[in-house]
Amino acid sequence: NMMLKKSQNRKNYGTIRTLLLNCIKLLDEERHPQIIASAHYMLAELFQLDDVSEDEGNGDYSDEEEEEEEEDESCSYSTSSEPQDDSKAVAVIKSVGELSVPEKYKSTHQIR
Repeated sequence: NMMLKKSQNRKNYGTIRTLLLNCIKLLDEERHPQIIASAHYMLAELFQLDDVSEDEGNGDYSDEEEEEEEEDESCSYSTSSEPQDDSKAVAVIKSVGELSVPEKYKSTHQIR
């Protein structure tokens, strides 16, 4: 829904970007290729310029955003030695802000 209201949610671009990047990091590409492809597509749509006149330097990343990307790439998440079936995982999410912290939703044991 946030993607559908792009003009109203420019202030939420950072949150949307973080959620999509975490989705890509957390899901197994072999098991969930459609979700990964959709997340990549939404990221591309999110940063596509609305008007050609905005291309005059406004489309460049700021130093802060580049640092965030470097931090995102350098993060390593711990995984257990047991294979996990994430198709059965359930998470209770109280707010959209919580989704930006993927560590909260990592399974620590096998769900049966």
